[in-house]
Amino acid sequence: MVTIQQLHSYHKLALAGFVPQIICRLDDIHGQMTPWVDDKEEPCFWCLFCNSKLYLSDKDVQSIKTLLRL
Repeated sequence: MVTIQQLHSYHKLALAGFVPQIICRLDDIHGQMTPWVDDKEEPCFWCLFCNSKLYLSDKDVQSIKTLLRL
């Protein structure tokens, strides 16, 4: 499981251009999604414009954790 702190760290790296950005899957014009904790206290990425949430797969979580260790 990924923590909200790890999502925020990844988000900062994405804003700086070091890692790929997490873009809204419903409408790419919305741009980058924001790290968020849902009502079930699960970390996810949230689109401010369309209110969609993106929950990461185990593969995505491992990828983020690996990138943050570098």
